[in-house]
Amino acid sequence: MSVDTSSRWMPAAACVARGDLPWTTDTDRLTAAAVRAMTRVCDRCPVRNHCAAYATTERVTGGFWAGRDRDVLAPRRLPTGGIPVQPSLPGLGSVA
Repeated sequence: MSVDTSSRWMPAAACVARGDLPWTTDTDRLTAAAVRAMTRVCDRCPVRNHCAAYATTERVTGGFWAGRDRDVLAPRRLPTGGIPVQPSLPGLGSVA
C-alpha cells in the first residue's frame, strides 16, 4: 500500500467527526481520559498511516496525529511509568 503524504486523505480521517476532542492541545494539558479517547479514535481511523506519514513529512511538532502527541517533549512530560507503547507505522517512529 502506498501512503499519501498530501492532504487529500484528511476528509476521510476519523477525527473530522470528533471536533469535541482537543486534537491540537498538548497532552500535558489534557486529562488521561481525553488522551485515551483520541487514541481510540485514531486506532479505528481508516487513514492513520497517511496521517502518520503526513505528520512526519510536514514535520508537525504539535497536536495529536496518528495516535500520538507530535510534541517531541511529550513523552518526558508523562507521569513516571506512563509512557504508552504504540506500534510503529510508516513515517512514524515507535514510542516505547
